[in-house]
Amino acid sequence: MGIDLKINGRSGYNIYAIEKGFVSRIKVSTYGYGKVIYIEHPNGITSVYAHCSKFKGKIDSITQITQKNQEKYKGNVEL
Repeated sequence: MGIDLKINGRSGYNIYAIEKGFVSRIKVSTYGYGKVIYIEHPNGITSVYAHCSKFKGKIDSITQITQKNQEKYKGNVEL
């Protein structure tokens, strides 16, 4: 159960977590959510940020290293 926010067909917005937490999963797929980040929060809630056009910083680095090591575009990193 959650909230899906529309951005009027535009891309390139920065995404910010709803509250403090840690990235628990990064997933890249050619279907479904596409590029997605899962954040675990201290209150037990997980927020999911899906349909990302690109990753930046550490998230991007981890994704690229995983893709290179697995020799495929699609991947799942559990942290």
